[in-house]
Amino acid sequence: MRRFSLMSLLLLAACAVGPPPHPAGPFAAYVGRSDQALIERFGVPNRTYKIGAKTFFTYDQRHLRMVPGAPWGPGGWNYPYYYPYSWGLAPYAYESGCIATLEIENHVVRAVEVARGICE
Repeated sequence: MRRFSLMSLLLLAACAVGPPPHPAGPFAAYVGRSDQALIERFGVPNRTYKIGAKTFFTYDQRHLRMVPGAPWGPGGWNYPYYYPYSWGLAPYAYESGCIATLEIENHVVRAVEVARGICE
């Protein structure tokens, strides 16, 4: 019993990876810096809006992620008979990214707002 509880605590501790990433990611570091530094790092924004003395830059970041398949499954290692002949997992792709809007006043970034996702 003692061995089981120690092992389960170790496994649970292995899953702890720390706090979740900040949604604004690298954009948050540019609050208080010039818009020139922002453009040098991230390039020209996808959209720009000007309302009065304020300018808004919108960056739309998209990343295509690939998850490799696994030739094994509940039936065990089925080499060389991969999917669809085994219970293996097929590879798949998914899209991640974010839409971040930065408020700029007098050529200085004042605020960052993330509309969707987590920026990287």
